[in-house]
Amino acid sequence: MTTAERTALSRQVKRVRQDREMTQAELAEAANVSRQTLSDIENGSRVPQDAVLRRIMGVLGIDLPGSDQSDDTRMWLGLIGGVLEAMPPENRPRAGKAALDAATAELLSSVSGGSKDREPKQDDFRRAAHSRSEDRGEDHDSI
Repeated sequence: MTTAERTALSRQVKRVRQDREMTQAELAEAANVSRQTLSDIENGSRVPQDAVLRRIMGVLGIDLPGSDQSDDTRMWLGLIGGVLEAMPPENRPRAGKAALDAATAELLSSVSGGSKDREPKQDDFRRAAHSRSEDRGEDHDSI
């Protein structure tokens, strides 16, 4: 999540907390942050780190985008996003496509036993998702 996204979301914390009839102390304890940190977030003097904001919003019952992604995936998305943001805007589409192509090649390698010589098909992605859900012990009948 970008700093701007975290800033925008953190502006909503106080209103949502009050709507839930929670005190700062209650929310801070449940989200495992200090009451002062929560106060700083609510008054805009601190932009929370991604993990802190996710904990706070989770306690408030708000599921943020990407929260079903692993910490490792979020880290890589953040790194790739930071690199893309650092380059001239006209270079971003080509670089973003290169990153996607590299990730897709790895996906194909993992589901097809190493063959990267063909274009991915929708079924490859379904098979990979199915395999990942089984690895996590999830009910894969819905995939």
